[in-house]
Amino acid sequence: MPKVSRDGAPQRQEAGPVVDLRDDLDGYTVTFTSLVEDIDATPFMNGLPDDRCQCPHWGYVIKGKMTVMRFSRQATPSIRRPATSQ
Repeated sequence: MPKVSRDGAPQRQEAGPVVDLRDDLDGYTVTFTSLVEDIDATPFMNGLPDDRCQCPHWGYVIKGKMTVMRFSRQATPSIRRPATSQ
């Protein structure tokens, strides 16, 4: 099974406060995105259908929070931490 890590991602792109490390695996793009400051990405979507990104996204928020604008509502997904045994 192919895999990639943040340290091994062969492609790097920096755009202002956003740093993307990525690789393509079996038809999927795997990206490690870091934001060095809070941003509102809404202006980057202007001109796309419905002014929204059309790509499906799966992932994890490791630190901080992310607000997602859905077609019908705004949502802030909760960050779940694994339970620890006592």
